[in-house]
Amino acid sequence: MLARSGQLRQKVSEDQLKDLLGAVAEQQEKEEQKIVVNRRGGGGWDDDDDLDDLLKDV
Repeated sequence: MLARSGQLRQKVSEDQLKDLLGAVAEQQEKEEQKIVVNRRGGGGWDDDDDLDDLLKDV
C-alpha cells in the first residue's frame, strides 16, 4: 500500500515494519466489524402485519 503509492521513500527497519503491519491489521479489523444495513424503501410490506398473520395460525 505505502510502497505502491510511493509513500515509503527509504528502507524500513524491522521494528518499523512490525509497526506498519500492526497498523494495517488493526485497520482491517475495524473495517471488518462494520455492519451496513440497506433497507429498501416503500415496498408496501409491513413486518408487523406479517407477524400478526403468523400469530393467527398459532
